[in-house]
Amino acid sequence: MNTLYPRLIALPFLLAPKSLLACAVCMGGSDSNVRPAVNGAIFLMLGFIGTMLTGVGGFALYLFRRSKLPHPPHEQFLDLNDQD
Repeated sequence: MNTLYPRLIALPFLLAPKSLLACAVCMGGSDSNVRPAVNGAIFLMLGFIGTMLTGVGGFALYLFRRSKLPHPPHEQFLDLNDQD
C-alpha cells in the first residue's frame, strides 16, 4: 500500500503533454524577448541573497571577534575615591 502513493503522485507528471513541462524561455527559445529580463531577475535575486548572507556572516564574524576581546573593568569594582 505504501508504494501506491508515489505512483499516484507521479502519474499526472507522466501523462502531461511535453508542452507543459517548460516554457520557451527555460528551454532556450531564441525568439523570446523575455529571456534577458528573466536572466537579469535571476542574477538580481542571487545578488540579494549573496548580500544578505555576506551581512549575516560579517555580523557573526564581528560577534566572534568581540567575544575574544578582554572585558572592560566594571565601575563598581574600581575604587574611584582612591586618589594616589
